[in-house]
Amino acid sequence: MADSGLGWRTSARRHLPPSGSGRARRRLVLGLAWCAVAHLWHGHRCQQFAFGPAAPVSTGPEVDDAGVLLLGREAWCFNRWRAETDDVRGGTSSAQFKGLTDASGNAEFCGMLSSSVRDPFASVSLQASALPEPLSEMKGLVLDISEADGSEYTVGLRMLGAPAGIQHAFKFTAEAGRHEMHFRDFQPMLQGRVQPDDETRLVLERVESITIQKHGANGSSDEQFSLVLHSVCGIPGRDLPPPPPPARKTKWTCRACGTMNFDSSDSCTRCGEGRYAEEERAASAAADAARKQQVKWECGACGQKNFASASECYKCGAPRGGHLTAL
Repeated sequence: MADSGLGWRTSARRHLPPSGSGRARRRLVLGLAWCAVAHLWHGHRCQQFAFGPAAPVSTGPEVDDAGVLLLGREAWCFNRWRAETDDVRGGTSSAQFKGLTDASGNAEFCGMLSSSVRDPFASVSLQASALPEPLSEMKGLVLDISEADGSEYTVGLRMLGAPAGIQHAFKFTAEAGRHEMHFRDFQPMLQGRVQPDDETRLVLERVESITIQKHGANGSSDEQFSLVLHSVCGIPGRDLPPPPPPARKTKWTCRACGTMNFDSSDSCTRCGEGRYAEEERAASAAADAARKQQVKWECGACGQKNFASASECYKCGAPRGGHLTAL
């Protein structure tokens, strides 16, 4: 730094005006001094920032050893989670999803189950569109749990167009550690109970929200619950079959009343019209027209018209030999 200052002073002496112009001399010295200070400050800043470690370059979704990071650290989307409890049925259960105040970056699903209603429940839900990666590119989820109360929780997936209240869910006992949940193991559930007769298939492309739920038993007392999550990751890949074709390709519309019927039905469930009734009517009309337009031959002896297949006149018995004509 001393060498740089000496260089500037030498340069200043070279450019100083004659000794007679004192004011100009002072102005020049002051300007060169400011230039030297600016040069030194700029060099210091360059060393500190410009030549420091390069900023990381984003190359796609963040991946750790558990899978593709969907939720965690600074990506919990706290302001987009919505509480859903039994207050819709007169209950007083509560639920919230919040970040911890320490430096862990963890999130807590906590609340209270009330005994004031049958089948108490408390849950939080997040729109699937808030996730950084689509669930259709995953074959399951990994919940990294930091702290748990050892009770049973449920992770659910709600589909657009599914029957009311039905969601595909996975039940697990909450313990510290990582819990893998493959989508092929999710089952249709209603109010926390498995619905074995429901044939609704999980289609990841139609999932509109993901939920974390806590269900209580009838007759139990009020219960506090707490589940601390470190992260939620997706398992890359696909286990489920591709989505079925659109409904209009697997159903047919009755041309008589407009009702949509399943592909396996041969007649309309509303009016009874056959699936191919219109085509059958058209074929029958064409056959009748063809029969009426059959070519006949005229008997040369008596003038009677006979069918084309006849080899003699059905009236007089004369052999076929007359000219053909159309009826």
